[in-house]
Amino acid sequence: MKPKKKAKKKAKQKSRRIRKMTAALTTPPWFEFWVTHPVIRLQRTFGNGGKNLHRPSTTDPGTFELEPRRDSQGRLMGFSVKVTSGELPPEWAGVTLAPRGTKPPSIQSLLPKWDKNEEINYGKILKKLVGNLHGSAAGLQRLEGTFPVYDEATGSFNIDRVRIVNLSKVVEGTGDYSLVVLTLVDSYGPSGMQNGGGSGPPN
Repeated sequence: MKPKKKAKKKAKQKSRRIRKMTAALTTPPWFEFWVTHPVIRLQRTFGNGGKNLHRPSTTDPGTFELEPRRDSQGRLMGFSVKVTSGELPPEWAGVTLAPRGTKPPSIQSLLPKWDKNEEINYGKILKKLVGNLHGSAAGLQRLEGTFPVYDEATGSFNIDRVRIVNLSKVVEGTGDYSLVVLTLVDSYGPSGMQNGGGSGPPN
């Protein structure tokens, strides 16, 4: 190969590498969504783990906010959970959530506009997605982190994984809906059931 052609080929390869690196550092739109819709007001909780999303000393679903975390170059790297006193158990405060996955989450049918009477329907429609999020998540776009949870059954602290996904335009007449799924991933000794979660609209 002639020197000029060889140099041109190397330049093209370098250019491709730079474009790849730049693309990797570009924040995907689904991740930026949480910057403009940082507040999640839970409408419902489910499973034994759902109690970890209640307002302290009540059975009412709580509210929390996602605060952006950026690196020294201003790139969005993740979010920290911000909890207003009385909205969620204090162990949520400061939990770090990072982006994972590339595949938009979906459900097979629209959710009806929220009403307490629709609780069973919501559970049925979201069941498959909840199962995926308890498992491998199969590359779904999500925020993910871990936090300690006190297990009253054993008197010890366990580690729960939290995954949050946003479902775009899935509620009849209103729009987006967020799903929070908690999964026990590490326990100290025998453990009570802790899997569960909650859901509600992002604001």
